[in-house]
Amino acid sequence: MKRINIIFSFLLLACTIAKAQVTEKDLLGEWQLKTMQSPNMLYVDFDKDSVAMVQDMKATAQAQEMQKLLIGGLNEEMAKINGKITFYTGSRYALTMRGEDDIKSYTLINLGSSAGLIPENSKDTITLSIIKGELHYVQQVKGMVATLTFERPAVKAARQAQQPIPQAVLLGGWEPLSVTAKGCTYNYKTGAVTLPDKITAQANQKGENIPALKAKLADALKSIGFAGVKIFFKQGSIMEWHDKGAVETSHYTVIKKEGSTYIKRPDGRELKVAFKDGYFKILKPDSKGGPDTKVIFQKIK
Repeated sequence: MKRINIIFSFLLLACTIAKAQVTEKDLLGEWQLKTMQSPNMLYVDFDKDSVAMVQDMKATAQAQEMQKLLIGGLNEEMAKINGKITFYTGSRYALTMRGEDDIKSYTLINLGSSAGLIPENSKDTITLSIIKGELHYVQQVKGMVATLTFERPAVKAARQAQQPIPQAVLLGGWEPLSVTAKGCTYNYKTGAVTLPDKITAQANQKGENIPALKAKLADALKSIGFAGVKIFFKQGSIMEWHDKGAVETSHYTVIKKEGSTYIKRPDGRELKVAFKDGYFKILKPDSKGGPDTKVIFQKIK
C-alpha cells in the first residue's frame, strides 16, 4: 500500500511538472506589460504607476538620483509606453515598447517548469514562465537579471475597470476646457455654446432668436464657477486648487464608491470625477436627479 502511495505521488508530481511547462500554444497572442525590474536598481509597476528602489540600492546617491529622474520622467513618458509582447504562430514574436513591432523568429527549449526563448541570430536565452496567469520574462543584461511581467489584455481591462484613477495620469496642471449642463455645452476657450438638437428644434418652433438664446445660456453656464480655475496635482497626493488668485492646498485620495470615482479631501469633501481619453472630468450631481453637470479639464501644456 505504501509503495502504491509513493507511485501515485510520483505520478501527481510528474503531471504537475508537465502542466507547468510553457509551450508555444500557451504563449500565443498578446500580453501587456505590467511590471519591470531593472538589474539591481528599480522596480516599476505600470499598473500602479509607481517606482520603488531595489533594497540594496537605496543607500547610494547614484540610485537615489536615478529614482528622481525616472519618477519625473515616468509621469510624462507613461502614456507613450505601450509595452507588450505578442507571440505569433510559426514561432515568431515581437517585443513592443513604443509602438514599433520588430517581429523575430525564435526557438523554444524546455527548461522544466519554464521555457527558454532563443531569438533568431542570438545566443541569449530568455527564460519564460507563466505564474498565476502572468508571463514572466527574465533576461540577463551584462551579467545582471532584468525581469518583465506581462498579463493578458482582458485581465488588465477587467482590473482597471475596478480601480480608481492612477495618480500618474493626474500629475501636472489642468484647466477647464468646457462645461456641460442639461445637454448644453460652453467652451471656455472659444466662448461658443453648443445646443442639443432637441433644444434647437424647440427654439426654432417657438421662433426664438438662437444667437440670443446661446448668449443667455453662456452666462448661465459660466456662472457654474469653473472659469479661471486651475488644478495642480503633485507628488505625495497633493492637490492645489487655484481660483481667482486664491490657492487652496490639500492632500487627497482617490476612492471608489457606488460604482463612481471620487477625489476625497481630509475635511471629508468629495469630488465626483472621471478620466477618459486624456481629459479629466469633474461631475456635479443634479440636485433634482437629472444628468450630472460635467466640467472637462485639459492638461496645461
